[in-house]
Amino acid sequence: MADIYKVFDNIYENKKWGNRKETLSGGGSTKEINKFRIPFLKKFIEDYKITNIYDICGDCAWQKDLVPPEANKNITYYGFDVSKIALDKAKETNKMNTNMIFSEDPLNLCDTILECNNGNTSLIIIKEVMQHLPLLMGLQMLKNIKKSGIKYIAITNFDQDIYDKTKLLYPRNVNVEIGGYYTNNMFMFPFEFKNPIANVNDTMNIHYVRMYGNLIIFDIQEQSI
Repeated sequence: MADIYKVFDNIYENKKWGNRKETLSGGGSTKEINKFRIPFLKKFIEDYKITNIYDICGDCAWQKDLVPPEANKNITYYGFDVSKIALDKAKETNKMNTNMIFSEDPLNLCDTILECNNGNTSLIIIKEVMQHLPLLMGLQMLKNIKKSGIKYIAITNFDQDIYDKTKLLYPRNVNVEIGGYYTNNMFMFPFEFKNPIANVNDTMNIHYVRMYGNLIIFDIQEQSI
């Protein structure tokens, strides 16, 4: 199997997800798209008294609006990515924000269990990630998150009921190569998540939902993975 670190470094180095001024992480990482997701996440963080945010951050173009420099000091943000190029860019972009901590080295969550001391008040953000991994790697990543003790997961999901079954983007969990793409549905095999807590679909423009999928929050500790 391809080296996951090299694959994602190659994506960033060759700008395969677009060469936007604000981000190389693709259209789902622009401020325009995340203007819907940020208030959704902020409300959840406040309502559920989240103290730790973990995030597969890409080049971290939009997260400074989620965790601004003047953010609540009781909240710790920890960003990491499998691509060194993305991680270095994230650190540079947010170097003045002392509320944001980044991993020293690239981190592959498919073979790493995060250290988490306050699982019940922790949220991990897995946005635009699952659809770029083979199914078994994605499933292993979720198992490692559960083992870490983190309670809440915010994850991209493509809802079947808003897509035409005859179209290419109709959600199907299929195998892809590392760095490939499919429209993941967290309620379907092999993930079979249940009992969503919050869904950004309730506030997000349907045009963007169709293009990039929504964001759903679950209690990952109650999932049978």
